[in-house]
Amino acid sequence: MSENEIRYLVSSTSVYDKNDFHNRHYDECYLIMKDIDISKLNLQNEEVAEVKYFSKDDLLKRINDNYNGLTEKTVSWHFLKKILDDFQNLKIF
Repeated sequence: MSENEIRYLVSSTSVYDKNDFHNRHYDECYLIMKDIDISKLNLQNEEVAEVKYFSKDDLLKRINDNYNGLTEKTVSWHFLKKILDDFQNLKIF
């Protein structure tokens, strides 16, 4: 992937607490302007369970529909929704 195909958008820190599970992490969001064959990705099995493609509209619908088909890490999904909403308002994508 070349530098002109990836664009850094924003980063944040967050805390996810549920029952006895506590996760403090750092999120970075990048916009990739490239068609990617997800079957050819080399995943780090300890960190990534699977990769799925969602259109922006489908992803926003899933977030607004109680995270239908997404992970339980709601803080990350709220973070991404805010990014998408903010950049939509700025007409970036």
